[in-house]
Amino acid sequence: MAQFDIRVRSGEHEIREYPLETGQDFEQGEPVVVDLASGEIEECGNDPVMVTGISAGSSQNAGVAASAGLAIAPDTTLPDNHLIGVYLPTDNTLFCCNVGGTLATGNRFATDGIGTAATPTAANAVGETAGFSVVTDGTENVWVVDTGSLNRHVVIEALYNSVGENIKQVGARSTVAATMTFSFI
Repeated sequence: MAQFDIRVRSGEHEIREYPLETGQDFEQGEPVVVDLASGEIEECGNDPVMVTGISAGSSQNAGVAASAGLAIAPDTTLPDNHLIGVYLPTDNTLFCCNVGGTLATGNRFATDGIGTAATPTAANAVGETAGFSVVTDGTENVWVVDTGSLNRHVVIEALYNSVGENIKQVGARSTVAATMTFSFI
């Protein structure tokens, strides 16, 4: 799994801790869901029907402080203190991911429902609803925001070039997208 496929960009965000489902192997920045039967957190499957949020830590680091300085406090009532933080979607939280180029160079945008890397533009991305697809890049799985997904969870808010300018701005130095922001719907 690739770490930081999806990140919080801005806005107030809420982190809630959940017990980690046994056998899970996911990285920080991947879509996760609460198993309704056990109440434990697990990585989403491809084109998930439900998404609880984005993992704030790696499953291997459950119960310890995350590398980004997030406190994932242990709960002494749980065996081995296996709690994992999850960024929950809120009305004003923007998430982001890298876009442009190929999957191998960090593109996390697709339009076909199966995660094939595509070039995002103001016309094919901004304002569109999308879901999540997981695809294999060599030996690791990566998550992409996919406008062709059957199950839609997010709306794409903006595309930014490599110097942080919104590519729809008049006078933007480049209209080639490097980062995409989105919010949950």
